[in-house]
Amino acid sequence: MKRMIILLFFVLVFLIAGHFPLSASSSTNEFVSIENAHCYPNPFKNEKQIAKIKFIVKSDIQNDDSTVSVIIFDFNGKKVWTKSLGQMNIPPNTEFVVKWGGENDLGDKVANGLYFCKIIVEANNTIYKVIKILVK
Repeated sequence: MKRMIILLFFVLVFLIAGHFPLSASSSTNEFVSIENAHCYPNPFKNEKQIAKIKFIVKSDIQNDDSTVSVIIFDFNGKKVWTKSLGQMNIPPNTEFVVKWGGENDLGDKVANGLYFCKIIVEANNTIYKVIKILVK
């Protein structure tokens, strides 16, 4: 319990200090929002399980030439894994599921610990949502 409190303290300090690479303005704009973002299972065992990162891109309009990306960062803010879903037309209220097996971009398994998943939708404006994933 004490280790978890210390870990949460450092996460808060880290995010407040501005070292986490968040470049977009919000998780919603006047046309698009990212909702119901979560990871299942969480925590997950990267030797035996696959994490499913699910989210819904809600939109008032059809977004032509939008780009959706999912990026995993380690606790230090270093980019670990990137999945670009490419440029596409996103119909309103589209659900996405991205699978992550707990590996980095080179295919090596990541160490146990806390990771951050940044979901980025570049439509009319760039928006993002960050969720936490625990690998054990």
